[in-house]
Amino acid sequence: MKVLSDSVGLACPWDPRDFSATVRAVQQAHRGERIVEVRLGVGPLRHHLPARVLGHAAIVAGILQSDVIAIAGPLRRLWLFSSAPKAGNHEIGSAVRALGALAGALRVAGITSPIVLELADAAQEIPANLEVALPPKLIAWLDRAAALSGNTAPAIWYAREHVALSMFADLGGEDDLVLRITVGSAPEGKFWGVRWRVRAAALAHGLPVTPALALILKALRVPWYNATSTEPELGVMKSPTAAIAALDRAANPKYGGNFGLVPEARALRRIVNFAGVSELVDAVADAKSAERYVRQSGFVIAPRLDSALKRLL
Repeated sequence: MKVLSDSVGLACPWDPRDFSATVRAVQQAHRGERIVEVRLGVGPLRHHLPARVLGHAAIVAGILQSDVIAIAGPLRRLWLFSSAPKAGNHEIGSAVRALGALAGALRVAGITSPIVLELADAAQEIPANLEVALPPKLIAWLDRAAALSGNTAPAIWYAREHVALSMFADLGGEDDLVLRITVGSAPEGKFWGVRWRVRAAALAHGLPVTPALALILKALRVPWYNATSTEPELGVMKSPTAAIAALDRAANPKYGGNFGLVPEARALRRIVNFAGVSELVDAVADAKSAERYVRQSGFVIAPRLDSALKRLL
């Protein structure tokens, strides 16, 4: 992984053919010959919808407006997907609240690019005959991550499925020219370790692989959707001062907090008084209001999510 700064790492494909194709794709993107699409994954909500999503969005917005442009050129499309169905969680209400909260927070933070919202496909999308050997330490980490997040899908199966079309779309096979960039917290680096191996196996089988890079936000150690039990819920943002104080405490080991929350706790201060925060809190307060919000806010609702939302009515 190449280090762009103290807090951001650039992960590239390791297979020589894959690497060369991705380098060409980056050059094409700079010339305007490829669409730059950033994909953000949202896992199943753990505990509650936290105020930290706003701090996370502020950090990601900064990456989209700086590192992504420097590496590949202007962002053309932002794709947010919930991996909840793939992880074995089929509760649509929490998935749409999480997607709406992140999409809305990114709008509050100043992102104006088109935003697509989708659900991952619960079915297996990656061919079972792709033989991918993973290091024992990586397998152990995947098992621990699955246990902590509450995922019910087999850990290695779930990790392999990250390359699926309904997730990060490494094995897309589409006709359009796209360079996909993943932006994610530190755990995404571990999943990239699985993805590049699956990509290499796919190439060995003659399967099409979409050029892709990953920007790993190394300082973000706890995915925002895996809220700790002590951090404040998003609804607390109705009282910004109380929300900041509560998140600072949740990030302070002196009070039993998790130091990994510090970057987003600090970033929350940059966005807390931005226009639209209070409206967003109300909009995703429950599944029904979140459904109305994502439909009325100009987000692109992809087919799988559209079908699921209709079942909420």
